Amino acid sequence: LPPAHALKIEFVGKAPKFKVFSGVKADDFFKITFGAIKELDASGNAVTGRSISSLASQKLTEWTENDVTLGNATAKEVRMRFDLSTSKHLQKPCGGGKPCGTSCAHFDKAKHQIDVVVYLVENNTAVPYGNSTITVKSNSVKFNVESENWPFCDAANSLSVTADIETVEKVASNDAVVNTTDRTNTTGSSSGEPEGTEVTLPSGTSAVEFDLPTIALVDDVETNVTVTVVVRNLHQVRFRVSKLQEPVLRSHRGVRGR
Repeated sequence: LPPAHALKIEFVGKAPKFKVFSGVKADDFFKITFGAIKELDASGNAVTGRSISSLASQKLTEWTENDVTLGNATAKEVRMRFDLSTSKHLQKPCGGGKPCGTSCAHFDKAKHQIDVVVYLVENNTAVPYGNSTITVKSNSVKFNVESENWPFCDAANSLSVTADIETVEKVASNDAVVNTTDRTNTTGSSSGEPEGTEVTLPSGTSAVEFDLPTIALVDDVETNVTVTVVVRNLHQVRFRVSKLQEPVLRSHRGVRGR
């Protein structure tokens, strides 16, 4: 987008559900909604008593907005924090049973939380990410999902995070398609963009581009994850990131309009 058409983010309440406006037309925006977070067993099945059906429906325990340095540029950061011990979805023993409230034995750490962090980036920047560097273009939105001390029922289990993206404008061309491309880091693990999935979603006469790396940082160590993209129609997709493990993890996602 030209500099005159700055992106704008509008949050739907204080929840991980927000609209991103292109700045070109008032009604040209796309919406991102964070949905289910599920603990999966080694076979990929949801674990009873360890799923949140919709993160957007959970009560926030903290909301902060700051100007921060992202790479070599300044960005606006909105951080939404959820105390997992307050979620009724998780206040049961492994395998189900009677609710145990915030005093459940599995809440044995000082912090059990998930953060959804959204950055509004106006200028080009490069952000270190594991052994790679992520290029964030001007007029982009970058978002992270960060989990600390999820109460896993088994050390072999993992997390799955789902988000829905929907554009509002109808697609102008009948032959428009949602393009999904797998990116391989051909320059080596110590340089270049991390491996990932790139998705282009039509929006009116323009498009929205998503960059979904297929690695996450677990205690600052690169870990392979699975990104699943489900195309619902020409203006709505759902992506799910799974195989996130261990006490502290960070997963990067980026998006920009064009």
